[in-house]
Amino acid sequence: MTQILQPKDLKKAVEIIKAGGLVAFPTETVYGLGADARNQKALGKIFAVKKRAKNNPLNLNIADVGWINEFIEEIPTAVQKVMDAFWPGPLTIILPLKRDTLSKLITGGSASIGFRMPQNKTALALIRAVGIMVGPSANLSGKFSTTKVEHVLSDLDRKIDAILDDDENLGGIESTILDISNLAQPKILRPGAITKEMLEVFLPNIQVLESKKHYKPNVSVAIIDPQKQGWQEGIFWAKRNGQKIGLLADKKIIEKFANQVDETCVLTENNDLNLAAKQLFSGLRKLDESKQPLDVIFVQTFEGEGLALAYRNRLLKTAGLEERGFVK
Repeated sequence: MTQILQPKDLKKAVEIIKAGGLVAFPTETVYGLGADARNQKALGKIFAVKKRAKNNPLNLNIADVGWINEFIEEIPTAVQKVMDAFWPGPLTIILPLKRDTLSKLITGGSASIGFRMPQNKTALALIRAVGIMVGPSANLSGKFSTTKVEHVLSDLDRKIDAILDDDENLGGIESTILDISNLAQPKILRPGAITKEMLEVFLPNIQVLESKKHYKPNVSVAIIDPQKQGWQEGIFWAKRNGQKIGLLADKKIIEKFANQVDETCVLTENNDLNLAAKQLFSGLRKLDESKQPLDVIFVQTFEGEGLALAYRNRLLKTAGLEERGFVK
């Protein structure tokens, strides 16, 4: 049975990881899965329990920028300014590695690696006590990232040793991934709360790569932009095709259409984007794992940049009905 630990039990979590175990821990975004980066058996467990492809690199979690010096030749001035501005915080920075400094289990054979310094105080204390940790998301590969202890248990119960509980302080959208392995061509591989505009103060001409499908839900997910097409058109399409419908949207939208669909989940109230981002994966999990199997989940999107862009990115990594006429 996976133990549920509280922040006061930090010493126990440290002991587990140092002994080669796996502990899910809170960040300011989603739960990560912590293991000793220098323990080959622990690294192997990460791939086994997550069912993660061996060529998919892990990230390194650090508690001090100075720890990076063991693994890279130098920190360029512009990159140092980015670190000073946004660490600790929801930003993963990919940098070129010194040769033979990390196990290929971590790098997946890549010549670069991502570094993450989470803002959550419990996470930082854990990393500081353990030392260099890997920390991929604490979920089965292809499933939604976990923002509650119950989500971690759903995916990994009895497969990992413990979970450090801190549901309240998770923001819900994973960190921005900034690839600076080639400083002349910086790229955002995954948008998050740290936006392109914020980063371009220090690194001009950042490219944002297009989203590719990443999550693999049981139920098809369709994105609805109320300002362009509306919910009614999607609901009519689904009913014509004999689909059982889930609805993940603002409370007012839920109240309007609840009697026309099979199951609902409130995403936010008064179109609060921060709340929607926090509850997106939780709501998707609830409907995707509904006791009455659904065929399609209609999810509200938001226009705009910054967090809205990160939110849309996660939906585009999920949705499988883009070819439908009502889905944009």
